[in-house]
This record gives sequence, C-alpha cells and structure tokens, in this order.
Amino acid sequence: MNIRTVLIACLMILVAANFFIRKENLALRLDIADKKNLCDQWLQKLALKQQNTPPSTTQARQTPTVKQAQTSASPSPEVENPPPETDIELLASHSHRMQAVNHKYEFIILTAQIDDDEKERLKKLLLLRERLSRQLVVAEQQEQPNLPEIEDKLYNIEDEIELVLNDPLDYYRYELIKQRPL
Repeated sequence: MNIRTVLIACLMILVAANFFIRKENLALRLDIADKKNLCDQWLQKLALKQQNTPPSTTQARQTPTVKQAQTSASPSPEVENPPPETDIELLASHSHRMQAVNHKYEFIILTAQIDDDEKERLKKLLLLRERLSRQLVVAEQQEQPNLPEIEDKLYNIEDEIELVLNDPLDYYRYELIKQRPL
C-alpha cells in the first residue's frame, strides 16, 4: 500500500511538472511571437522612415589651395562615397538570435551544476559560439581566407564552455544539443 501511494505521488509530481513545463513553453512561444511582431513593426517603420528621408546633401567643394593645384596637374572631380547602408535585418534579428540561443540551450542552462555567475558566463559563451559557428559556415561557403582564424576562435570558445561545464553529464548534454539548428 505504501509503494502504491509513493508511485501515485510521483506520478502526480511528474504530471504537475509536465504541465508547468508546457505552460512555460507556451509562454515563451507567445513572448517570442510578440517580440517578432514588435521587431517587424519596427522594421516597417524604419524602412518607411528611410524611404521618406531626403537624399543627403552634398558638401560644397573647397577651392584648391595653390600647393594643391601645383601637385595635381589635372584635378579630378570629387566623388562622394555614399555611407554604407545598415543591414536592418541583422539589427532586428540580433534579439531573435539571442532568444533562439537561450531557447536552444535552455535545458542545459537550467540544469547545469554551476552557480548563477557561471550560468551568465555560459549564456554569453553559447551566444558567441553560435555566432562563430554561423560565421564559419559562411566563410566555408564563400571560401574566405580567414577560415582558420574563425576555427581557432570557435575551438577556444568550445574549450571555455568545457571548462564552465565541468560536470560530465552537463557537457554530454551540451554536445548533444549543440549540433541542432537554432
């Protein structure tokens, strides 16, 4: 009879934990959807603002000094280099990437046998690891010359993560999860 009550109590605890986890998961999904909508609205406003801004005014040309006139036989017209455009999607998607990384590694961050300061450090390392992993894929596709440098940085971050996750079970979980896409 005691074993039956213990089993029923354990089952009730598991059902309650399952309900709680599902509720938290739903809350996170709703929060992500709200943040995505806010970012989309922000992007639309910013794109509309960029369309409505007048083109930049050109600066008046300075008259060359005597020394400048002597050094250049044929003066070339000044060409104004337009400022590089900001990639709005990269700016807006940064918070989405942070949320995706937090969501991907949420189980590890919650269950890791480390203190809160180390958990914050782990979050930063995981975000940096995902960024370097994405840069590595892009560098491989575009055959960029800085590929070994990115690989070295990624290996160093992996080593730091291994030092933070000193429990073998935590590191094993990390190894299983890290290959999943965001």
